[in-house]
Amino acid sequence: MIKHKARLYCLVSLLLFSFCHSLYAAKEHNHSASHSDDLLFLLGEKLAIKKLQAQFNQELSIEQKTDNLKEQKQRLNDALPVLNEYMSRAESRYPNMQMYHDSLKSRGVILSDFSRLINGYFQGITTQSPTLSLAK
Repeated sequence: MIKHKARLYCLVSLLLFSFCHSLYAAKEHNHSASHSDDLLFLLGEKLAIKKLQAQFNQELSIEQKTDNLKEQKQRLNDALPVLNEYMSRAESRYPNMQMYHDSLKSRGVILSDFSRLINGYFQGITTQSPTLSLAK
């Protein structure tokens, strides 16, 4: 009975560790990661920010809206350096011109998406009272 509980405890601990490690790795995104890793990171941040912006448009208290905007700001601050690296990948890194052309199209879409997200963030700031301070 004790061995069974010890095994279960070890298994749960291992699962918890692996889950937390993957969350930490996503949070501490390595900017030297591959191009597709950058894209996955950007898509994850894009979805999270879109969700925050949808929540912001619902009935929230001033404090909840302030927290929402702060989280949007943090996510944008995390994503924009990665977006910059993603956008600046050199043509010579692609095996052929067709792949480079396709990449330019997808980069244009990502850039357009983040432009809308930044616009939504600033619209959220302007709808708040002038006393709202996000500089903290």
